[in-house]
Amino acid sequence: MAKSAFFCAEARDPLTDYPAALEEAVTYLETGEHGQARSALVGALALDSNEFCGLLAVAVLALHIGDGKNAEQALRRAQEQDPNHLLVPLGLAQARLLLKDRAGAAALAPDNSNLSLYIRYLTGDRSIHRELAEVKPDEPDPLRLELAGMVALREGDDGRGHRLLTALLARPEWHACEESRALTLPFVETRMAEGCAGRLVPIPLPQPIAHMQTLSGQATLTPGKVPEGTAVVTYHVPGGYTAMTNSPPFVTTWNTGRLANGLYTLIITASNTLGQPLNELRRVVRIANKTAGTLSRLSPEQRESLETRLLALLTPQPSRKAAHYALAQWAVRNKNSEEALARIESVVAIDPQFHSAYASLKQYNKRYVGMGNGYWRGQTAQKLVALTLDDGPNPLKYRTPALLDTLRNLDIKATFFIVGSRAEANPDLILRMDAEGHEIANHSYSHPNLTFLTPDDVRKELCRTSVVVRDITGKRPRFYRPPGGNFNGAIADAASTLGMNGAYWTVDGFKFEHAPHLPEDLIRYVVPRVKPGSILLLHNAPENTIRALPEIVRALQAQGYEFVTMSDLVHRSKPVLKPAPNIKPSLITKP
Repeated sequence: MAKSAFFCAEARDPLTDYPAALEEAVTYLETGEHGQARSALVGALALDSNEFCGLLAVAVLALHIGDGKNAEQALRRAQEQDPNHLLVPLGLAQARLLLKDRAGAAALAPDNSNLSLYIRYLTGDRSIHRELAEVKPDEPDPLRLELAGMVALREGDDGRGHRLLTALLARPEWHACEESRALTLPFVETRMAEGCAGRLVPIPLPQPIAHMQTLSGQATLTPGKVPEGTAVVTYHVPGGYTAMTNSPPFVTTWNTGRLANGLYTLIITASNTLGQPLNELRRVVRIANKTAGTLSRLSPEQRESLETRLLALLTPQPSRKAAHYALAQWAVRNKNSEEALARIESVVAIDPQFHSAYASLKQYNKRYVGMGNGYWRGQTAQKLVALTLDDGPNPLKYRTPALLDTLRNLDIKATFFIVGSRAEANPDLILRMDAEGHEIANHSYSHPNLTFLTPDDVRKELCRTSVVVRDITGKRPRFYRPPGGNFNGAIADAASTLGMNGAYWTVDGFKFEHAPHLPEDLIRYVVPRVKPGSILLLHNAPENTIRALPEIVRALQAQGYEFVTMSDLVHRSKPVLKPAPNIKPSLITKP
């Protein structure tokens, strides 16, 4: 039987699908959606794992998640494709910082760049203040502005340092209590750089192995020993080559000169006459031709555009928490206790462990609130009821605005347990709640089950919400309610560190706030269950709730009840407490 071999068309066309997949990945990196970026990059790498911009994108992802080792591997691979490209040493310097190799980073960082100045700052170089002396509060480069501010504070120029860092954090894009989802520079010798895009599984690239085969030109491929019954052997390099042969010894040739030099995964599959795989073998091979391959996945215009965008993604970002902490130190030196507290709260909202910020805040607030108790009702003979409303604000006119209109018409005050992310997006509604005399309390930032989170993530959820409320209203929440009422000792500890007591409920109308129940069902459920000192839990703001609330209020007022905020209830009654699990109860000072 004559030897035969033929090529199979790819299910995807690498020349059209690769640019689209890489474009998608870079767009996701730009929007901070790194999980989606990873998926798109995996698709691109299945078509070509050696293209320069694709390898840079892999390195960007690794840097953003703080993975210096894999970033460096991807950048070294990119360097093989373009040894003199300026983006490679910029990325390698950041990878070295993640790996805590300051000297290595210094050797790679571009001269006179912000990154080079930052590394000199870490070494204690006092001369850099001269290079930053002309930086003003309106400096367009945020990292340069932060560098100038940090250097000024270190040099004892407190006034200038405070002005520059305050100007940085006053910019609208810098208000959020979270770091940029990129690589940031926290100005700490022991944490020289941080990836702030969360935790992801690194993208695997083919790795060199011992006794790896090096191929060039027209390379002969052999399957080695094949299983009995083998009728066809397929050779496949993802995105680069596919061939099949049905004639023993199943040898074929591969023109490696079309592809870029680098590492490739060669997949060899033996199948029977029915096309059923009998065996699969994977080999990592290196292509090493004297002349670079002629196959290009990207047009010159596509590559130029992607390189510009990747440069922006490879640019290290300033650290909000470092700026807040430096300003907290300034405030302590200048005996400004309110600013010191506000800045430390902002640090905890971003990273509770940064410079032991959480421990500092806990020490400060221990004078206000004890540990581990939550209010469930007030013990009193007075007919007091605290109306509490969870989950807002919702900007739709028939939700929170309609609820506020209803409360205003009824002339009663409530306590709103708000979700921080929603408050951040709707500050006007928070301002209206405050202006109309309602109390604003903390219901977490993203409404998770807090018992499923790590202690630090719990602290960030609660602290970030408190900071959002503080920044909008100038007031700190003094009560919190964990979503679903799910709480434990770690949650109670985090809340008390922020100066908050838990507030739970005596009557919960949730079941009747939604269809198929009617507003009348909610009224019939709530009114007879309210007792003196009750905490009434409703939500912000189902249609049933808005429609039922006037009748609930009128019915209870007819019985002599007065609607009060949580703070009023605590001041005018003896709190009935429930300890958090695994926490010994302690005395609580009324806020």
